[in-house]
Amino acid sequence: MERLLNGEQVTVGSEANCVENRLPGFVKFYENLSVGRVMDFVDECKATGDVVIIVGDSGNYPEQVKHKLCELFEVDCIEELYVSPADQFPIIMEERRVLLVSSRSDYECSHIVDLLKNHCNLVCYVINIESEVTIYADLMYAPFLKFDRKLMQKNRQYMVDEKNHNRRQKSLLGKLLLKKHRGGEDGEGDGFDENDFIRRLFLLEYPQIIVLSDVAGSGKSYFLNNIQFILNTAGHHVMKFALKECTSFIDKHTIEPDLKLERALRFLCAFGQIDNFGRKLLSSKMKNRTKSPVILLLDGFDEIGSSYSNDSVHNKMKIANLIKSLQKYSGTYVVVTTRSESETYFNNMACQVFTFEPIKWEDRTNYINMYCQTRIRLQMKMSGRRAPSIPDSLTTDAFTNTPLHITMISEIFLEMMKNEILKSPDVKENRDWNFLKVTVPSLERLYSE
Repeated sequence: MERLLNGEQVTVGSEANCVENRLPGFVKFYENLSVGRVMDFVDECKATGDVVIIVGDSGNYPEQVKHKLCELFEVDCIEELYVSPADQFPIIMEERRVLLVSSRSDYECSHIVDLLKNHCNLVCYVINIESEVTIYADLMYAPFLKFDRKLMQKNRQYMVDEKNHNRRQKSLLGKLLLKKHRGGEDGEGDGFDENDFIRRLFLLEYPQIIVLSDVAGSGKSYFLNNIQFILNTAGHHVMKFALKECTSFIDKHTIEPDLKLERALRFLCAFGQIDNFGRKLLSSKMKNRTKSPVILLLDGFDEIGSSYSNDSVHNKMKIANLIKSLQKYSGTYVVVTTRSESETYFNNMACQVFTFEPIKWEDRTNYINMYCQTRIRLQMKMSGRRAPSIPDSLTTDAFTNTPLHITMISEIFLEMMKNEILKSPDVKENRDWNFLKVTVPSLERLYSE
């Protein structure tokens, strides 16, 4: 309500809050903490400038933690450290770097992103205190723990002008991005990121459909979530749909190749649970090209399954018809993610297909190292120590060719480190990585375990 009164952009629907771990830099996990470690960790973060959010009612806090926090911030009562409402979050966090909230609803993830946007080397940890014996960390935000994926053009299709049927090269976007990819005046030839993608998306005249195609686990949904976050923050009218969820009601809708706007809107509004007011607003913006068009993000075309009446092939064809029909409306842009085997559904459309550039070897190893160092800090102080070397078998193309695999390997390597630390008193007492010798099992054993 406060945003509405201030005339700010409001996003509704299941994607309104952008789940934390689906935003770049946010990592979810579960790590039990002792009372002593919580107190030491707050001290360490205060010294390094890292941020700690402690979630829980003050009545659940162990007395030692209450005393420590009051002493650390020179207050008489722990209640003085609580923050409410959420709009005070950024101000107070800049002052003391440790924030106490009663529940997760007392802050927004966008606050954390804004807070650390100019501090790329800092980390924000979320610690939950549910009782004197149940204390755990389950979320952290590290701006450097993300893959800065770059896109490149996968094909150079041609389109047919429906009025005069003259073949011509496909789009302004394709020309600009191709120039950047080759190293033109707009770039260095290293592909383009989501910010450049968005900036150039609004230069489109024809076509207005972009397909992002790559293998499973490559980060397509991740990329789309970041685009949604950036567009929402900038006040654009963006809607995101997880296409695998459409099969529960797709049988109720007739979606033919020559679909009219009203039928398309009926389906989209049912899918997005949009009311009549939202439907009228959406219809107006889709029909008329404005400075703030409608951007539809359709995620997971390849995940569309079978329904009660139709198989997955038929349902994919229906959604492809819907996408093609949206090209007729100048105020609409569509970005679709899929895997390469489903690209054939877009062959008869005026669209361009893009894919990710390969992840560099050094980016893989850096991610694994930084992930392990950031997580292991919750267990022991390791600042200023050289990171352990990662065995070559964990960074091969076959093992870490996608962000999903790299994240999985990071978690496995972290558990290996923790296991070795428990065995090695030298590491635990000296807090020195140099004493750490991680033995790596065969790939077969690693997967089986």
